[in-house]
Amino acid sequence: MNKRSDIPGYSAGSSSRASSKSGTPPWIWIGVAAVVLVALGIALLLTVGGGSNDLTVGQVQVSGSVLTPYQADQQDPSAGKPAPQVTGTDFAGAPLEIVNNGQPKVLIFLAHWCPVCQREVPVLVAWSEAGGNTDGVEVIGVATGIDRTRSNWPPGDWLRNERWPWPTLVDDADSRAGSVFGLTSFPYFVAIDAQGNVVERVSGEIGGPAFEALIDAARTGVPTTAAGGGGASTPVELPPVG
Repeated sequence: MNKRSDIPGYSAGSSSRASSKSGTPPWIWIGVAAVVLVALGIALLLTVGGGSNDLTVGQVQVSGSVLTPYQADQQDPSAGKPAPQVTGTDFAGAPLEIVNNGQPKVLIFLAHWCPVCQREVPVLVAWSEAGGNTDGVEVIGVATGIDRTRSNWPPGDWLRNERWPWPTLVDDADSRAGSVFGLTSFPYFVAIDAQGNVVERVSGEIGGPAFEALIDAARTGVPTTAAGGGGASTPVELPPVG
């Protein structure tokens, strides 16, 4: 068996020199790498959303005429006018659009921090699970007014926990989807007929029967007073800008 001193090129001096040049111990590099990975993971969660892969702020494209800001105490000047069109994605990043495709629609604009929305969502879910009829009508949610500094964030987790049954478009940081539809308070509903025209708009906590009336209004193109008057409770106004 060869002694290390018998190996060509080996000497005690060369061994000590190699040790002195070996640099930082490997365990330190492992620790640094772990810290970097943790930091990247935290950054990803802050960008995407708490505990899930949901988007929390989307990117939307809008076209068409902007509806007038909704006022519950007056005749709606946007009734009968063409609805704007919006393309974007859902929480999973899958394409989702609000366009004139010959299908009547009811849009539901929700803010995660809105207490009236938090009461209304389980009511609408219960209506749907009890067999609420939306045949022939597209129901599309719009998560808007998104603000990570406010309560009940992120919106995707909230709606998933409530068993929300309808596809939901994620608005952008400027809430442009809400703005082009004249959103002034939450929750906010827009019924659109098969020709792509606004039939009726309403805001507030309206409940299952009035929601069903909005579905019928979209389906028939005839406004209903059942959902009118600003809802069963006072809606939550948009927060001031700036």
